Amino acid sequence: MIKIEVERKTLRHFSLGVRSESVRNLKFLRDIDGAITWLRRLTSKIQADATFAENLSKEIRFLTNQIDKNGELLRTFEAAQTEVHGVYKALIAKRQSARNDPRLTEEDGIEFFYDEAIAAAADLHNNLNILKWAIAEHDADLSPVSKTYDNMEELLADLES
Repeated sequence: MIKIEVERKTLRHFSLGVRSESVRNLKFLRDIDGAITWLRRLTSKIQADATFAENLSKEIRFLTNQIDKNGELLRTFEAAQTEVHGVYKALIAKRQSARNDPRLTEEDGIEFFYDEAIAAAADLHNNLNILKWAIAEHDADLSPVSKTYDNMEELLADLES
């Protein structure tokens, strides 16, 4: 009788362990799915913004007026780049946390989706930089020239003042 009771306890503990592991695993899998969904949505938005910035950069040359005489837009884009860089760094840190989590495997796909989001953030940052340069060059080409220069020293002196 004692042996049967021990076996029952062992079987009961085993079944409770399997049950609690299964519940934990289901919750963990839901968390993985949620993280992947979030990363895919974030990546899509960042990619759309990067494409929009790229297209704007190409279209600026067709404008006939200066865009940013006082440099306000350029400062705004610099601030946007700073924010995108913050997202980029946060994604890298989160990817590293996922790499360090022993419960995650390559098959879960988390690292792949972080990689995509990180690449999209880098593309957006670069495209914002290209857009800033396009605006600055466009405005420089359209700015009125107030003076002609005969030598480089005179030009540099005026630029420093």
